[in-house]
Amino acid sequence: MQEVQKGIFSHYAADRIFHNSPVFADMMTLTTQSFLNAGLSRERLRLSVIAHVAVELMIDRQILLENEQLCFDYYNCLDMASETGISDYFDAFSLDDLKRRFLIKFQFFKQRRFLFLFGEIENIVEGLCRIYQNVTKVEFTAGEKRNFIMALNNIDSAIRYSWKEILNVKSL
Repeated sequence: MQEVQKGIFSHYAADRIFHNSPVFADMMTLTTQSFLNAGLSRERLRLSVIAHVAVELMIDRQILLENEQLCFDYYNCLDMASETGISDYFDAFSLDDLKRRFLIKFQFFKQRRFLFLFGEIENIVEGLCRIYQNVTKVEFTAGEKRNFIMALNNIDSAIRYSWKEILNVKSL
């Protein structure tokens, strides 16, 4: 249970640094503007929320393209995670329903290995569509999907050359 709690705190600390970095803010601005330039509607869609997730997925794409082995290593680590330990953690807080939903999603995430799909921008857009629909119940139209693909293709090279700054790494 201590390992699970330690992992949660570590994730929160990393997210705080990541999401507050000037490079992330610049990427968010660039992505939102690219969405607007592609003709996507702020009135219909929460473009800044979509941009936030899109930047994260586009960075995942760059990691995959630069060093696919890191993705294999990531999933191997997830496969080694103790589901008993995770279950015990939820049990300690009497979170039975949350535990059940988390473990189902965790197993699905491990099985699907989504990171390997992000080599293609079309798959990132499909992921954005599913995430957004799951949260808001609003589905992207076929035209919006095409516009998202165009917008992400337009910023792909900018992210390719700046994403390491946000992780503060020189190479993978």
